[in-house]
Amino acid sequence: MGRKAAIKRQRRQARSAPGRAAWPISGSATPRAGAAARMPDLEPSTAELARALEADGHVVRRTPPPGMRKMSDVFTEFAAPAIAVLHENEPVVTVDAMEAMLKLAFMIWNAVEMGPGGEPILDEVRDAVRTDAHIGEVMSELVETLIERKRTEFADDHRLLASFQVTEKAEPGDFNIAVAYGWVGWDEAVR
Repeated sequence: MGRKAAIKRQRRQARSAPGRAAWPISGSATPRAGAAARMPDLEPSTAELARALEADGHVVRRTPPPGMRKMSDVFTEFAAPAIAVLHENEPVVTVDAMEAMLKLAFMIWNAVEMGPGGEPILDEVRDAVRTDAHIGEVMSELVETLIERKRTEFADDHRLLASFQVTEKAEPGDFNIAVAYGWVGWDEAVR
């Protein structure tokens, strides 16, 4: 059996096994206690979000303004430590597991961007990841790393994340991440 076939078989088994992986943030249909269990559902899709904003009279750009990087590229770079932790702790990374980990990064990005108003959200995330004895230390360190990255390396990017979508590419374990975003003063910034 080839490598790709073995990976596909492992994925099928992981999806159908109750309780799934040992890694609690695997994004299973019945999430375990911890940060992933408290993450909001981040639907609607980017297209639906754009239509809703346009219906409310907002200007929606399909591409970033000149000189600004694509948000999907920025967010993927920002979330790199979370993605690395996931790959280190999951034998087979599924779309569900990737989405669960990116929800954590998503919440941290927006909470830090909110300034002092986001501190209660950050405190709730910290408390949620500490409650799991198996991953508490690793996840606590990851949360603090992501907070620090947003405050330092990504401090000048004031876009607020609206939603994201993860799709698997042809190569197993390789994902595409699409992100919808906006910011206060969006209408004025694009005129």
